[in-house]
Amino acid sequence: MQLIDDLKQRAEQVIRNKEKTTGVSEALLEHRRNEVIGSLNKIHGYLGNLIEQLHLVQPRILTHVDFNGDCRIAPLQQKRFRQFFEHTFHEVSLGITFIMECHQESQVYLENKTDLDDLIARLQHFGLDVQTSESDTLRVEGQFSANLLFRSNFNEHLLSVTINNVETTRPIQFALQPEIVTDELLDEMGNFILRKENHFIKQLEQFRLPSEHTSSDSPEESTLTELVQPPRLRSFTASRKQLFLTYRENLKEITSGNDGIVVGRGNHCDLTISSDLASREHARIVFRRGRFVIADHSTNGTFIKLQGNREVYIHGEDYPLSGTGFISLGESTTIDNEHLIYFSCQ
Repeated sequence: MQLIDDLKQRAEQVIRNKEKTTGVSEALLEHRRNEVIGSLNKIHGYLGNLIEQLHLVQPRILTHVDFNGDCRIAPLQQKRFRQFFEHTFHEVSLGITFIMECHQESQVYLENKTDLDDLIARLQHFGLDVQTSESDTLRVEGQFSANLLFRSNFNEHLLSVTINNVETTRPIQFALQPEIVTDELLDEMGNFILRKENHFIKQLEQFRLPSEHTSSDSPEESTLTELVQPPRLRSFTASRKQLFLTYRENLKEITSGNDGIVVGRGNHCDLTISSDLASREHARIVFRRGRFVIADHSTNGTFIKLQGNREVYIHGEDYPLSGTGFISLGESTTIDNEHLIYFSCQ
């Protein structure tokens, strides 16, 4: 234990020196960090209980999604709920992900006048198969992933919340103080996920962050700009290359600043895939020359399907990842594949 004791003494000295230099109490920062972690643990526990009951009840949830304000896709079946959680010293990331699957009767309902050919092309790029009829009715098939992602911001004593493809395909982002996460808010979030009557978005509206997708002629909204100083806002909106991988309850993040991760069947992998068709060290995903690349080193190869593109098979090769899509180790990315890895580049 002598080694640990020596390191603790050195750490205490580093903290004292930092406090003298910055004038900021490390004890206060630790208290704020614990408040953020406490709120995230509360969210994680609620989502765990929610998913456990959903797996038992298996409700049939039919809903709709607004597609970039141009049209509405309905009905969609919301299914295959998964929870993910990752905790490092510097950041906590957690949330819930689920599949939005086009129902047999799914149609596209136009909200605004738009170029039909352009809309079809954008729906196809989103990963959906589009069929037209003589009456210009559009029917769609396929699926895409939706999620609620919560991440810590210890430096700013805040939680960031990102909602993707739930009510709209435009990402919605908020920045919350830990005390906002109450039992009432969690119940509203549960109703939001299950598409029941709720006020979840309304309660968070004052904490909404500006979106690059917001139209310039849309009415101004009350955002975090009115609540925080510019440096804090920049800490949320600063551009950095990120890739998120979701497999069952596991979430992994790769950034341009790290060495990438190894995926495969082996327990020593950064992301372990419990498939008999996966090799022990199946593939490596890295950031190289301005983009994320998956390099296959396996026996059975890797299948990749970017939204809006056909499935690609690689074996002993590299392939660039962009946008969103699915990765499968050793078998095709079919709907009934239990080992799909969902990826999202930001």
